[in-house]
Amino acid sequence: DAVSAPEESDQPTATTLDGLSEAELYEKLEKEPVCVLALSDEPGCVLSVCFADGAANLTATNEALSALQKNADVRVYDSKTLYRLYGRAGMTPPAVRFDARLAAYLLNPSASDYSIPRLGSEYGAPVPAWEDETLAQAAALPVLFDKLQKAIDENSQRELLETIELPLAEVLAEMELSGFGVDRAGIEAYGKQIEVQLKEIEQRIYEEAGETFNINSPKQLGDILFGKLELPHGKKTKNGYSTNADILESLRYEHPIVGDVLDYRTYAKLKSTYCDGLLKVIEDD
Repeated sequence: DAVSAPEESDQPTATTLDGLSEAELYEKLEKEPVCVLALSDEPGCVLSVCFADGAANLTATNEALSALQKNADVRVYDSKTLYRLYGRAGMTPPAVRFDARLAAYLLNPSASDYSIPRLGSEYGAPVPAWEDETLAQAAALPVLFDKLQKAIDENSQRELLETIELPLAEVLAEMELSGFGVDRAGIEAYGKQIEVQLKEIEQRIYEEAGETFNINSPKQLGDILFGKLELPHGKKTKNGYSTNADILESLRYEHPIVGDVLDYRTYAKLKSTYCDGLLKVIEDD
């Protein structure tokens, strides 16, 4: 990890700008440095923003997006969502100066959670305990951004963030909005073809094992390979024998069933991810 221990905590600006009119917020959006949290890319969604003197929620109308578009000092959490929001509105996005989510990823690519509360805890920028959790997270952003920018500079990753990751986020947003043409009938036909191959491999495995069992169950597979067929194996744990890919690859030539199990897994992955999975996300167009 880029940060080995939590830093000293800085409290965020625990102020809301509830008293400001939309016109006053739009004027601030145009001219003042702002931190932006957009959790949706649907036009008309809520934007949570934080200025030097406090945070506010506002509806992502074309007028609000147009005001933000003119701002030269925009820092965001997750620029890709903001780029998609502008794309859906048919507008050019503002020039994003910093992306906290991308920065956190560069600092720790193996992390499983880049949420604002977790990053705030890690980098010493706690989220205030407000009833509106999204607005509270936006209020934590200025301090979090400063901490992340400092860590990025210390890691000499500023150029990577600004010349590679931020431009790439805009490209990815455009790709996600545009999508690509899909041959539904072709995918369905390929899925049926794989299904036939899976059935054939499944029958061979049952014949080689001398019984039927759940091939997708590591425990049952381990019992067949290492218990019944007595293939070389590692230490048995309380969960049974390990049947991960590396172990099976090392045993590929010990018994025909091993190669068939590996082929079965390959075809099953193809069908579930690239046939069934793609069919689930095809839009009407």
